[in-house]
Amino acid sequence: MKERRRGMVAGGSPPIRILLVEDHEVVRAAFRVLLERNSDIGLVAEAGTADEALSAIAVVQPDVAVVDLNLPDRSGIELSREIRACAPGTKVLLLTAVLNEESLLSAVMGGADGYLCKTTSVEQLFQAIKAVVSGKPYLGSETCHSVLEILRARLRSGLSVKESLSSQERSVMALVAEGKTNKEIAVMMELSDKTVKNYLSNVYEKLGVTNRAEATTKFCRTVAPGMFCPPFRPGAKDPAQVC
Repeated sequence: MKERRRGMVAGGSPPIRILLVEDHEVVRAAFRVLLERNSDIGLVAEAGTADEALSAIAVVQPDVAVVDLNLPDRSGIELSREIRACAPGTKVLLLTAVLNEESLLSAVMGGADGYLCKTTSVEQLFQAIKAVVSGKPYLGSETCHSVLEILRARLRSGLSVKESLSSQERSVMALVAEGKTNKEIAVMMELSDKTVKNYLSNVYEKLGVTNRAEATTKFCRTVAPGMFCPPFRPGAKDPAQVC
């Protein structure tokens, strides 16, 4: 974790305090240059992992954490949930290389305040930071703002379990129900182990469960009632650990 200091902006008001969470040094350097162009925004710390980010938040208390969606130790979505729990005053702006509905839904339910593609303009990045600080969700335009509110309303008003899971999440859970491990699922679906773990974390959140046994049982009962689900093996680890 790198801590940085920045003074007052013109007029005496303090700049918006930013924590940048990104595991690639080259990308961090590029964002550092961009953020320093705006006197209203101050980069106070940098982190390369979720754990480093949580430690930095406790020290510098940033206004906004700009977080990469994919981090080495866990996803940016998981980190946004942790930040919401331990530092509710810090807003979270997630950055991703690929913008898609599945990760957007997970980001919204995980407590992210904004969601941007890394190809966004510098002006939109500044707008996003200022928007989330003022308490407004941000997706890059008024249309996306409306979509975000609609998605929140649909999910909170009782979107069915089956509809809430993406096709990939259903495929992963079908293999979990067959007793496959994360490594086996990754090979069969041509995914990385980390991606499988992220899918399972999202399923946990959407199904409202806390372990593999509960997820398997609820999936079989509500999403795939015709599927035979073998009993969960005693002593088996959670989805994030099974390999």
